[in-house]
Amino acid sequence: MKVLKILLVSSILDPAWSQCYGKVFGVITLFFDFLLPSPTSDVAYYFDDIKMPGAGGLVTTNILDFETAETSGEFSYFGSNLDGTKTEVIDNPNATGANTSNKVTKYIKPAVSEVWAGAYSNPDPVTPVNLSNGGKVCIKVHMDHIGNVALKFEGSTSGKPNWIQTVANTKINEWEELCFDASLPSLEGPFEAAASTYTRVVIFFDFGTPGTGTDVTSYFDDIVTKTGGAPVVRKVNFRVNMNNFSGDFDKVYLSGTFNNWSGDGNLLDDADLDGIWEGYLNLNNGAYEYKVTLDNWTKQEQFAGKEECTKSDPSGQFVNRLLLVSGNADIPEFCYNSCYKCGEERTITFKLGMGDVVPNPEGVWVAGGGNFDVPGGRYKMQDDDNDKIYELVVPRKN
Repeated sequence: MKVLKILLVSSILDPAWSQCYGKVFGVITLFFDFLLPSPTSDVAYYFDDIKMPGAGGLVTTNILDFETAETSGEFSYFGSNLDGTKTEVIDNPNATGANTSNKVTKYIKPAVSEVWAGAYSNPDPVTPVNLSNGGKVCIKVHMDHIGNVALKFEGSTSGKPNWIQTVANTKINEWEELCFDASLPSLEGPFEAAASTYTRVVIFFDFGTPGTGTDVTSYFDDIVTKTGGAPVVRKVNFRVNMNNFSGDFDKVYLSGTFNNWSGDGNLLDDADLDGIWEGYLNLNNGAYEYKVTLDNWTKQEQFAGKEECTKSDPSGQFVNRLLLVSGNADIPEFCYNSCYKCGEERTITFKLGMGDVVPNPEGVWVAGGGNFDVPGGRYKMQDDDNDKIYELVVPRKN
């Protein structure tokens, strides 16, 4: 029996549809011959296969497959003794399974390598990586061990920051396709999603891991973008401990970029009166800024900009909590005006005596590691009394 197959799509011509984007609906209403007069006799219709937009209709764009001059290129190594040398395009060493193409790129991570050792496209691809409307970037890899692959995109044509993410491989000695969700926040500040067109591709195997003492060879192929489809909505749970707050208040809210900084848009609840206010938000992947506010902005959290969980605007005038959403998550319980549970926060004081050393006119910073920014970032040391001893006080977990 034949059926009428209906594919529900949202028209880009009708601005009303844009208000539905990113929302979840529980009911579908279907009309046949909508707005037409009733027929003079009963008419039977059939329908089948209702699908979400993009469920099978992603648009795939080939960036590099190493089969033609336009879709091939070399990558230059950095972070090891291979600095300045280039990758090789070779015959596929295992043309089976997920990748039966003729040519692939051979990648070597030397025995002695930095944790950030990788290779960048040189020259850059003829077709840039267009993620201005989101989507995914996928790459086929062949590894002889379980590890990870990181992709970084640089050279934004719209002035956006670079973007980097990692994905773990799941197969050994066979090809598999790994996909990187552009809506995820970057692993590096300012932690934004990939929302631009990028001219350069940088690839890392076992990102964050130094060389193992033995050269490790892997292969990659078929870098493509896949765009289209609806965003995935994530549930993020919050628990805010108000027991250390000494003032008076009635209601606790979350105010941020997800609700246009509404003072009463997302109310938390303390049903068991234990002083811990709870609630959740449904959010798409991405980076958000927010604060805990009281009684419709009567009171709000105040941060100095040196806290781990915060983000400052370039002027330093506004400091908010930073929320990175990449999946359903329970945000660890935190104390009001702190990044940590009540009682866990301590302050660390750094003091650096410069003696006769004249510092850079731009200043002196604490930088590096996973807990501090880059030089020139937000952890600037100060010598307010001109005694040549630069100081910085930061709150950290006990």
